[in-house]
Amino acid sequence: MKITLVISSLGPGGSERVLSELANYLVTKNHVVTIILLSATKKVSFYSLNPKIILKKVNLKSENSTKIFQRIINFLLRNYYLRKLIADNLPDVVLSFIDITNITTLLAMKGIKIPIIVSERADPNHHKIPKIYSWLRNNLYSDSYRVVVQTKSSLDFFSSKIKKKSIIIPNPNRYVQKFERKISRNPRLIISTGRLAEQKDYETLIKTMPKVITKYPNLILKIYGKGSLEEKLKELIYSLKLQKNVFLCGVTKNIEKSLTEADLFVLPSIYEGFPNALLEAMSTGLPCIASDCSGNNDIIEHNLNGKLFKVKDINTLSNLILELLGDYKGRKRISVESKKKVLMYDRDNIFSQWNKLLTEASLQTRSK
Repeated sequence: MKITLVISSLGPGGSERVLSELANYLVTKNHVVTIILLSATKKVSFYSLNPKIILKKVNLKSENSTKIFQRIINFLLRNYYLRKLIADNLPDVVLSFIDITNITTLLAMKGIKIPIIVSERADPNHHKIPKIYSWLRNNLYSDSYRVVVQTKSSLDFFSSKIKKKSIIIPNPNRYVQKFERKISRNPRLIISTGRLAEQKDYETLIKTMPKVITKYPNLILKIYGKGSLEEKLKELIYSLKLQKNVFLCGVTKNIEKSLTEADLFVLPSIYEGFPNALLEAMSTGLPCIASDCSGNNDIIEHNLNGKLFKVKDINTLSNLILELLGDYKGRKRISVESKKKVLMYDRDNIFSQWNKLLTEASLQTRSK
């Protein structure tokens, strides 16, 4: 089967990681896989790709122009080049990741009788897109073979017409934990991972720390990720005099090592599509606290395999952190339950669902 995957770029994001790993998996099933990048300046991937994967990019000039005329021209050119790349490749099925890329792909392929699967990678109830794209999504998604979402909350966003074409496939757990986590009686390190963006709400997490370090003065919080709010968060850390306790550590390709060294994981997001970072932390048996939003509460059952707090509730979050830091037995129990929970997100199980869906779609092409 020939499969074409379409995404904006392959930087260090969660959607990019899932698409990269899915592409690698599909190659092992003897499929011919091509990835088309819509906005990348170079044909490079932050994540490792099987050398058999064909990587292409839409070639645009002055792509980042702020002039409205040039942006319209770029939009039309992007559709033209994407359509040409797909038509030249003649895949059995096309899979697109992320809302605006999905819309671009559906527009570009108008009239080409190749089934298209589109995948929403954030919760559309919270992740807003420009009105014109929202209108296009509502009118184009029903043209697809299937719409893949990651949670019931995301599914409920769409009209009944789109729901009929939709399926829930959550993200896979990429870590197979090979050691038994030792829960420390003297916790010293909290970590969190994700983009430094409004959605992740690291401001709330940082603001809990003055209260926490009053009781645990040597405690360290490390936040892994890059983003537009980096300077603002640095200023917040400085204003709260937390320079010796809170560190912005940038992006790492070996987050598993950091997870295994930590004592507690906190994810304070305002919303999530499906939280890869939380799933990865739980898979290592790391006790977790997360905001009670879609995605997080799909995985964590409060007081069983983790703790949930109301979004932006600084006081509750700081109390939960203190509670778990001081509860050795509680952290040990949550660690065990976390590892049980992530078994349902087994990588081969999730990717086999994708493979089955892509195969079903390809049969539509072959029957024509």
